[in-house]
Amino acid sequence: GEDSLEVVVGVLYSLLEDLIQLGAGRPALRNVEMESQLRPLAARLDWAWMERTATRLDALQRNLRRNVNRQLALEALASVVIPSL
Repeated sequence: GEDSLEVVVGVLYSLLEDLIQLGAGRPALRNVEMESQLRPLAARLDWAWMERTATRLDALQRNLRRNVNRQLALEALASVVIPSL
């Protein structure tokens, strides 16, 4: 439903925040229990990927508030984030 997609966006923001923290050599803030899985991923990602992903998450969140097609919004996010991993 509508609320579940907003929850997913919140989870993605928290994971991105931890990836940024770990990429800067600091500990995870939100998903401490996943730090051992997130640390190797953070080491592989560059700042450009993190910035691009944050920009896309921001756009997705704005679009969700405007009631755009949720499936298309998620697909647009995935097309940018996933190929970069």
